[in-house]
Amino acid sequence: MAALMTVAVVALPDPAEAARARPQTKWCLRGPTGGQACLYHTFEQCRKAAHGTGGVCRRNPRYGR
Repeated sequence: MAALMTVAVVALPDPAEAARARPQTKWCLRGPTGGQACLYHTFEQCRKAAHGTGGVCRRNPRYGR
């Protein structure tokens, strides 16, 4: 059983490598419950997605890093 768990852990991607591989987007939508989705390239895209949800658009703090 321990050998199987070791294989599973080794198979997981490095979180830092995964973060570098993701495309960076400039805008994040923060929902009313605190969840955040940084999926938007333009403020207008984010604003349209936020419309009627109570969410707000904020600049992605990781954009350009």
